[in-house]
Amino acid sequence: MRARTLITTGLAGVAALGLAGGALAAPQVTGVEATKAGNKKIEVDVATARGASAVAPRIAVVVQRRIAWARYTDWDAVLAPSDTVHSIARLKGVRARVGSTLSVRVRACDTTCATTTHSVTLAADDGVGPFAPLPPGSVTAAGAVDAAIAQVGAGSVLVEVKRSWDPVAAWKVVLRRTDGARVRVLVKADGSIAAIRVQSAARRNGPLPASAMHPLPAGAVTADQASAIAIARVGAGSTVLEIERHHARGVAWEVKVQRSDGARFEVKVAADGTVVRVEQRG
Repeated sequence: MRARTLITTGLAGVAALGLAGGALAAPQVTGVEATKAGNKKIEVDVATARGASAVAPRIAVVVQRRIAWARYTDWDAVLAPSDTVHSIARLKGVRARVGSTLSVRVRACDTTCATTTHSVTLAADDGVGPFAPLPPGSVTAAGAVDAAIAQVGAGSVLVEVKRSWDPVAAWKVVLRRTDGARVRVLVKADGSIAAIRVQSAARRNGPLPASAMHPLPAGAVTADQASAIAIARVGAGSTVLEIERHHARGVAWEVKVQRSDGARFEVKVAADGTVVRVEQRG
């Protein structure tokens, strides 16, 4: 989710975006944390108590006249629900040093809306982003894809696989089903399925072709192999944050990696394992 910068100030901008007016009882905010995520970038974690409503709360965060929608990290974990919902907002253009105090305004809506203001100390990036380390023996990215396809149906096409923000899941796999529907699958570290959601309906004009992007040739590197190649290029000890099938000709995989010092890179890998391009992203 990309942060949006508004010309209007503060929560007047939130109202303009349709969060005011009680259209969506207001979620109780139980905690707010802010973490440095790069130059003029921060991530805000808003914890709210899980209510009885079946609708995920809508959260907007305002810091220094910057506003961002928060992404829900554990609402869909229907097989292992917790009492707390964590939502992450990423904001750009925020000038603040680690250790400084930020005023964070949170607009939380369910059946009604409420606005709260929080004084938060900006913490340093822990070097691995929002993802907890996977325990030994955890399913790999390729294993998570296999588990997701087995659940969704043979013939499904991989769109992307990435580490999950959800505390009960290790991987988020997005597939394109044979009828064209886009399906998101949360896979636990042991390879079991945490949750499934159809993100978009099937195509009205029939199924997609055999592949939604150019097919990989026989013997092409797998997602796990592409990850290893990207880590070797960026540096030992780096953490893979995301692996995505790439649509461009000449590129099979795009791997997002975070180095041990917190720097983040996008590594594009060809089907034969050649590194096509490395770009630093923060």
